[in-house]
Amino acid sequence: MKQRFQHFYDALERLVTNTPIRENVGEKISKASVAREAGRTPSSIKKSRPEFEELIAAIEAAAAEQSSISVRSSPTERLKRERLKKKDYRKKFRLALNRELVLTERLAVLESRLQKFENVTPLFDS
Repeated sequence: MKQRFQHFYDALERLVTNTPIRENVGEKISKASVAREAGRTPSSIKKSRPEFEELIAAIEAAAAEQSSISVRSSPTERLKRERLKKKDYRKKFRLALNRELVLTERLAVLESRLQKFENVTPLFDS
């Protein structure tokens, strides 16, 4: 059964080791966060389905471990965690900025192509 839900177990492992791909660093471990990290909808892991029992037990154990660690973590560990979050947000900001620049450039190219045609009116005045 574990192989069938391997993507969920991989996502849980990434959240436990604090190396998520889709979620924020330091994200609270829950069924929804594991599902989002696995690339699924947050409601895809359901308690009502017997095939998810083992996975839900693993998620609950990891969540309990995470909450016990966060309660007794020292200021140094919290600072380290906050620095990881800061680094993660910087990375996401740079990616978003890059995407914005690429799209702006692409828009300029497409608008210049439209200038060739006489029957096209610009939507915005430049």
